[in-house]
Amino acid sequence: MLLNDNQTGEMLAILDGTTLTALRTGAASGVAIRYLSNPRATSAGLIGTGTQGKYQLLVACEARNLTDIYLFNRTAAKIPAFIEELRPLLPGNINIRAAADIRELAALSDIIIITATTSQEPLLPDDEKLLKNKLVIGIGSYKPNMHEFSPALYSLIAKIYVDTMDAIRETGDLITPLNNRWIEHEQIRPFAKIVCGKEQVTFAKDETHVFKSVGMALFDLFTARLIFNKAKQLGLGQSVRM
Repeated sequence: MLLNDNQTGEMLAILDGTTLTALRTGAASGVAIRYLSNPRATSAGLIGTGTQGKYQLLVACEARNLTDIYLFNRTAAKIPAFIEELRPLLPGNINIRAAADIRELAALSDIIIITATTSQEPLLPDDEKLLKNKLVIGIGSYKPNMHEFSPALYSLIAKIYVDTMDAIRETGDLITPLNNRWIEHEQIRPFAKIVCGKEQVTFAKDETHVFKSVGMALFDLFTARLIFNKAKQLGLGQSVRM
C-alpha cells in the first residue's frame, strides 16, 4: 500500500498490504469484542488458523482478559504450527488447544471468531443451543455465494452490526437471510452507532450478538497512517530517497 500526504500528494510510506489488512481487520474485530461481548467473557474460539486468525486472536486478547482459546481448522495438521507461532505473542496463562470439531468449539467459547474463509456452506452449527449468549464475529463471506453463519444464528439475534452498510450487497451472510426473510433490513445496523453511543448493547441471558465485517479501504488508510506515525516516533522502517 502507498500512503500519500493528503495535502501535497507526496508519498510518505510503502507498507506491506497483506500485513496491513490483517492488522486492520483484527483491529475492527477487537473493537467489536470490546463493545459487543459480555465483559465477563473469558474464552474465544477461532475457526480458521491462517494469517488472519493470528491477528484476530492477538487483538481479542487485548480487548478481553481471555483464559482459554479453542481452535478449529479444516486441515487439523496445521494447528500445532499455528499454536507454536501464537503462544509467544500471548500472555503465558492463556490455554490454547484444538477443538475436536466446530460444535465443541461453539459450546466452549464465549466469543466465536470466524476468519476469512471462502466457504459456500455455513460453518457454524445449525443449533440454537450452541449459539446462545455468544458474540459471533464473521470476517469472511465477502461474496454473495459465500456463507459462514448458520440459519439457527439468525433466529437468535435482534440485530446484526456491520462495519459498512455496503455489506448488504456483498456478503451471502446478509443477502441469503434477507431473501429468505430470516431477518429484515431494519435488523442490520451500522456498528458506528454503538461506538458513538447512539445505540446501547445489553447482555441479557441467552442474548447473542453478531458483528459482520467485509472491510473497506478507509480502514487501511487510517491503519497505515497510524503505523507510519508510530514508526517515525520509534525510528523504525527504512528511509528511501526518491
